[in-house]
Amino acid sequence: MPTTTLKQKFLRPIVVTSLLLTASMLLSQSACGRKESGEQNVNLAQANMNTAIQEAPTPMSQDPLADNLILVMKDWSGLELARLERNSALSSMWVLRHSSSRPYDPQGIKSLIDKIRENSYFKNTPKAKAQAEKLRRGFFVVGGGIQNQGQLYDFLAV
Repeated sequence: MPTTTLKQKFLRPIVVTSLLLTASMLLSQSACGRKESGEQNVNLAQANMNTAIQEAPTPMSQDPLADNLILVMKDWSGLELARLERNSALSSMWVLRHSSSRPYDPQGIKSLIDKIRENSYFKNTPKAKAQAEKLRRGFFVVGGGIQNQGQLYDFLAV
């Protein structure tokens, strides 16, 4: 997993904020009656905001389990996550991106377990690997003990 330097951790959000403020100012100027250049400013502002959002780093916490679980969840669900949402239902995350073409049980559950076990943190950290190896389909089905992100995190953190 890439490490984040103090410079990256603290200066990039400032740069992103600056880009967002600049884009916001350009949008405000275009709304104040500058019709000809207004559309250009709006387009430029939107492009700047899109670039800032795409380039914004995911802040790395002091919790490698959470950081790696976020990466796994992004890869597994196809959804963009900035952080773990403890009450976010795993089945809902899967259905949002896969509809009924690939049902959560069993395909989504198997895919999630596989993604966790394939992640380098869960492969190379003995405690995390041991917990990942204990995961079973029955934990994730309706009535099982792992229904949301928080429960999954808690299980893996033991």
